[in-house]
Amino acid sequence: MKIFLIILLIIHGIIHLMGFVKGFGIAEIQELTLPISKSGGLLWLLSSLLFMSSATLFAMQYEVWWKIALIGITLSQLLIFYSWQDAKFGSAANILVGLAILIFVFSAE
Repeated sequence: MKIFLIILLIIHGIIHLMGFVKGFGIAEIQELTLPISKSGGLLWLLSSLLFMSSATLFAMQYEVWWKIALIGITLSQLLIFYSWQDAKFGSAANILVGLAILIFVFSAE
């Protein structure tokens, strides 16, 4: 379960980098058909960093990981709603991470 969550957080973070890349015109991302501004690209980058940071913190057994992941989920889902046509399947990853957070928080009590 631990390895799965770490991999999920990292992959989800990497996928968010596509919004950053498109927003800054670094590369053409054919899967993203909607325009992304530079400020939007920065938000996609921030969500990526939040997911990757939470994966690192979780792997290092710092209990704060889930708070960082929760902020990442919130930002991610807002970005997904904004780019629903292109990014709707990211909601599934956010739900899985959210369930992992619930399991962690309630098992720690």
